[in-house]
Order: sequence, then structure tokens, then C-alpha cells
Amino acid sequence: MRSSPPVCLLLLALGCDAPDDGTPSGRSTEQTSPVEMAFLTPTEHALRASMAIRGVRPTPEELLQVDADPAALEALVDTWLADPRFGETVRDLHAEQLLLRTDVLDQLPAIGALSGTSVARIHRATTESPLTLVERIVVEDRPYTEVVTAEWMYTDPVLALIYGLPHDPTGPTWQQARWSDGRPMAGLLSDSELFRRVESAGSNFHRLRANYIADTFLCSDFAGRDIPIDGGIDLTDEELVAEAVSTNPSCVGCHQALDPLAAFFWGFKVQVKQFGVAKAHLAGCRDVPLDTSPYLASQFCYPLEHWTAADESGWAEVGLWPPGFYGSPGTDLADLGQLVAEDPRFAECTARRFQAYLAQTDKNDVDYVVAEELQAVLREASFSARELVRHIVLSDRFRRVEGPDSVGLLTVRPEQYARMLEDWTGWAWRGIGDPEDCATMRPLVGPICWGEVDLLRSDRFGFRTLAGGVDGFYNTTPKHDPTPMRELTLSRAAFEAAGYVVPRDLSEPDPGARRLLTQVEADTTDPDTIRAQLADLHVRVLGTLAEPTDPEVEASYLLWSDTLARHGEPATAWMLTLGALLQDPRVMFY
Repeated sequence: MRSSPPVCLLLLALGCDAPDDGTPSGRSTEQTSPVEMAFLTPTEHALRASMAIRGVRPTPEELLQVDADPAALEALVDTWLADPRFGETVRDLHAEQLLLRTDVLDQLPAIGALSGTSVARIHRATTESPLTLVERIVVEDRPYTEVVTAEWMYTDPVLALIYGLPHDPTGPTWQQARWSDGRPMAGLLSDSELFRRVESAGSNFHRLRANYIADTFLCSDFAGRDIPIDGGIDLTDEELVAEAVSTNPSCVGCHQALDPLAAFFWGFKVQVKQFGVAKAHLAGCRDVPLDTSPYLASQFCYPLEHWTAADESGWAEVGLWPPGFYGSPGTDLADLGQLVAEDPRFAECTARRFQAYLAQTDKNDVDYVVAEELQAVLREASFSARELVRHIVLSDRFRRVEGPDSVGLLTVRPEQYARMLEDWTGWAWRGIGDPEDCATMRPLVGPICWGEVDLLRSDRFGFRTLAGGVDGFYNTTPKHDPTPMRELTLSRAAFEAAGYVVPRDLSEPDPGARRLLTQVEADTTDPDTIRAQLADLHVRVLGTLAEPTDPEVEASYLLWSDTLARHGEPATAWMLTLGALLQDPRVMFY
């Protein structure tokens, strides 16, 4: 399990306590030697659970409810699991672990049927489609096995143009549909956008895709196998390689399982890239070869032909193994989905992925005993991912910050921070990185206008990776420890948000319509009123049930009054003080 360096420094700030008997639930009190343990208080546990589920802090009313009755947390967790923001967390979780939100890569071109569409809109349509499928399965409390067995997918108007899918313009943005090319339906296993992201080289024969599925859904990475490799094979000679994977004992050790798994994916195009689509449109979308590609230009024009039924048996033409799943035969993707769902490793790997994301560790570092426990929870709940999340966030393990199996302190993710700032202030860090001539048609690229982007949720123009996130391609592992660039990025965001909300709150005549400064006016300098407002901010922002006379509130008041003395304007004092609160360690860690 990952151990965050700031744990010891921040335990006092968190006010951690321990259970009355000094031992976690379910452990014997008989110890050969004392074990140091520290637990979050009930209100801190509520804050952590809310952040994990929704990416925002509990309301002051919710904190007071748990402070008065710690048992109330269970009912609150059920409420939070029904919050639409839980769906956002589900998408964030799978975007990070499936490596889908890769805006650093070239997107499909805004030409042909997509003329006039912003590149950001194309990116959103293509990356969010598989994530929306998973989100709906989880929030609707359907069996999580449907992520690999569902007989439907989700499309929006742009994705419908890309693949020629039905979409009702009078209905919701995201609508259920089926792939219209006759491919077998198997949830994510038949998703074009997943396999446009996970490509295959021409002589790779879909092995990368097979390993991706094994690693992602079964936690069984072929690359992690301890198999000695014989030298002397010319890897540039496809015929020699094809013979070796069938006859060389070192190669057969992996390929007798890898190649049958890869055989399920031969219906997919090897790659569908921006340049190929642009070249196809320049060629008039005719049935002519696309450069040296084995495909035709017409297959790469909108609507794209990403799956071709005639290619499904391509594995036989190069003498590879037929479709199979670790010794069990299969015919198509639908068979594969059922085989994956029924494999015991699927339940364990699902448990590992959710625990790893919520506890901010790697899925392979989740303790075997923990994974076994969570796997049992998932199976007993008929593969309800919602119930799995509920169990994780309510467990003693999740509120333990020091001691055996402790989660430690958790670090706010850039997506969570963006959500919190918007929840508190109404501000989102947006920008436009397009050049002035972005609408000009570029050869083999088309227009490159992205339009407005959220800078904490973007890597091409924004700062998601600097703030600890992943771009899904160059950086695939989130950073949960403090770094100078992370702190600088979030500090800038904090002061931008403070500078946005303070003048708007102070100019709003109705205190009930304000977001944060509900107890002061633009000219208020009375110390008692300022302290009362600061105490309220400590509850709303820091999640601490502070009183106006508390020392920590007094420290905030000293910052406010010193700024006022230096600049003479209450608004400036509020912007600086609020900016400091928004980047307090109790905000950055939970």
C-alpha cells in the first residue's frame, strides 16, 4: 500500500482519534506488542467518504448530522451514491484505469460529416461513450458484469455521425444504441472507441489488445509472466516469428493463451488515425486502396467502418490459434464477454480496481486478503459496484490513517478539485488554446479548433497531469504525493476561484443567493462578524466544525486583518484569505 509522506505531519491537523477500545473492528485485543493506530473522527470519515463518492465535501448540515450521530453516515452514503456526481466519479475512475481521456493524441478530423464540429466536441463524444456505458451500469445498479456483456452502447449526435448510428434529435444527448455493422455485442469488448485507443501494429495481430483485456479485467498481465526468452529469433521476419510462437517452448508459454485471446479481435481495424480518415476523404471515399494499407478509402470515411465481419477469421490466414479463452473455446466477442464475466479473476480484479482508485494505490498492490474480502462482497451483492463502493468507504480500513492496512491520507485529484471549486464558488478554470487561424483547413488534419477547455481536466491545453492526473498515453500513472508543480498549479486555481467569487458575493444584495460570504457586506470590518464568517468558511471549505473563538479561526482572522491593514479593502482581504483556505492542507488531503 502507498504511504504518503505528509501523513505524520497532518495527523494533528486532522484531529485523528481511535476506537474506544483501541483496536479496529474484528481484530483480537490480545497483542504480543502494541500496534500504533490512528483513525479519522466520524466527521472526517464522512468527509473522506463524500470526497471518494462524489468528489465534493459534505454540507455543514451533513457534518453536524454525523457529529451528533456517527451512525447517520450510512444513510448519508446511500444518499451520496444516488447523487449524479457519483456518476462523474465512476467515469473518472474508468477514464483513469482504461486510459481513455487521451486529448494529447490527434483526434478524428472535423471534416466531411463532422465539418463545423469543434475538436473538443469530437474528443468528448469518442472518449465519453464507453465511460457512459460503465456509468449507467453502475449508477443504475446493474450487474457490473454487463461492462463486458451488455448488448448495447451509448451514442451522442457526434458519435452517431462518426459510425452511422441512430440518434433521436428530440431525445437526450446520450442514447442507447447498437453497433450497426453486425458485430457481436459485448459491452466494452465490442466498443470501437476503446479499440481505437488500444491499437494494434500490423504484425502485432491484436496481441496488445488481448493483453489489455487480460490486464484490465483479469489483472493478469502477460508482460508480467516470468518466462525465459530464447535469443536468436529475427523479430523483423514475420514468418519466423509466426513459426516461433507455435513451436518455440519459450514463446509458446505465453502465446498459447495470448494468441487465442487476440483472435477474438480480428474484426477490428488495426488502426484508425486522423491522417487516414483525412486521406480517405481527400481520395473521394472511393473503393480504392488507402496508400499501402490493406483497407479501402471508403472504409475510413464517415461513417467509419471500424469493424469488418469478413476480417474476423484473419487469424487463420497467418496460421495462428483460433479464438479461445485460456483453454476454453469461443467463437466471437459475445462468447468472450461471457467467458470473462464468469472467470473468478474478473470479480477479484474488479474489486482491486475499485479499492485501488478509492484508496489511491495500484491495483496490483492491493493486499490479497483485502481483495478476497471485496471479491466476496461483490459476488454476494450480485456484482453491484455501488454496494462494493459502499462497503469500501464505510469500512474501518478506509478510515484508518495509521497502522496495519491503513489507507493513509488521500490526495485530492485534479478532477475532484475542479468539482469542489465549482461547487463552492461557481468558477471553472477555462481557457482557449486555439491559434487565430484554427478554422483554416489544414492538409490531412482539417480545422483544429478545440474551443473552450477545462484546464484542470485537460492535458493538451491544461494542467491535469501537473496537478497529479494522467493523460492516458504519455503519463498513465497518477501522482498522489505532493510535488512543487502540483502545489503551484492548484495554488493558482485557488486564487483564481477566490478572485472570482469574492466580488460576486459582495455585490449580491441577497445573502441567500451568495455562495460563501453570506454573513458580511463589502464594507464589513467588525471583528466578531468577520470571525463568524470565517468560522462558517472553516466548516464549508475545511470540513472542521469550528467556532468563532477557536484558535484556527483566530489564525485566519489575523491573516484577514493583516491584509486589510496593508491594502485597506475588505474585498482584497477576503480574496487573499479565501485563496489561502482553498489550498489549505485539509483541502488538498482528506
